[in-house]
Amino acid sequence: MVPINNHKTSIMQELTRWEKLLSSHNGEFLMGDMLTLGDIAFFPYLAHLDRYGLPLSKNFPKIRKYFERMNNRSSVKKTYPSGWKNEQVKQWLK
Repeated sequence: MVPINNHKTSIMQELTRWEKLLSSHNGEFLMGDMLTLGDIAFFPYLAHLDRYGLPLSKNFPKIRKYFERMNNRSSVKKTYPSGWKNEQVKQWLK
């Protein structure tokens, strides 16, 4: 298994693209004002990165706000893995 840290540069480049997308409009979601399948697919990716210690707020303020908004949705709160809120795994991405 390849450690996730070996891919940090690629992850940061990909998140830069998503940051630009979120900066291109004033909506709350990836494509504007409506929740789409893209949001449902993208949020778990961010949740994993957050869990592994990626500092979203430092480099990606739009993504951080998006992540916080999604995290506050009742549907997310109901389905978030039970141990993830207060547990971070190894800080591989700091």
